Amino acid sequence: MSVFGNYKQGTTGSLLNDLYDWGVPLPVVEQLTIGDDVVNLNSNVFARYKFFDGIEKHLFQFRDSAYKNLCHRVSVSEEGKLCSEFRLILTPNDTPGMVSVHKVPGLHAFLNRSLTNYMTDPWYKVHKEAGAFFQGGYDEPDGDRFFIEFWNPAGAQAYVDKVNTELPYWNE
Repeated sequence: MSVFGNYKQGTTGSLLNDLYDWGVPLPVVEQLTIGDDVVNLNSNVFARYKFFDGIEKHLFQFRDSAYKNLCHRVSVSEEGKLCSEFRLILTPNDTPGMVSVHKVPGLHAFLNRSLTNYMTDPWYKVHKEAGAFFQGGYDEPDGDRFFIEFWNPAGAQAYVDKVNTELPYWNE
C-alpha cells in the first residue's frame, strides 16, 4: 500500500510507505524524522534502516519490541496448520536476516534441513544464492529464537518466501 504516494525504491517516500506496511501506525509514521541510516521519534532512535538492491522494501532494526516482533507472525490456517510468516530484518551486522520470536514445533529441524549441503536438494540452490547461515540458535533445537543471516541480499527474499511456503507442511 502506498499511503504516502508512489516513490522510487530507496527514497524517503518509499521508506515511509515501508514503515507503514511493516505495521507502524500512520500517526506514528507521520511523526518520524529520517536520517542517513536511522529513523527518529521525538529525538530518540526508533529504528535503523537500510535499502538493499534485490530486496523490494527497506529493512529495519526496530528499538521498540512492539515493532521488532512483527518480523515473525504465527497463525493457524483454515486447515488447522500452524503457519509462520517471516519477514526480512536488518541485522546488527547491517545484513538482511530472518529471526524467529515464537516457539514453533519443528522449526529448528526445518531450518537446519533448509541449510543442506546436498547439492541435489532443492533447498541447496536457494540457501546458497542467499548466502544463508545460522547466526544464532543452531545449538538450541528446543529454543524459541533462531537467527538466520544472509550474506547475499539479492537471494534473501527467495529463501524467506520458500520458508513461509513450505514450513506449514514440514510436520505432516
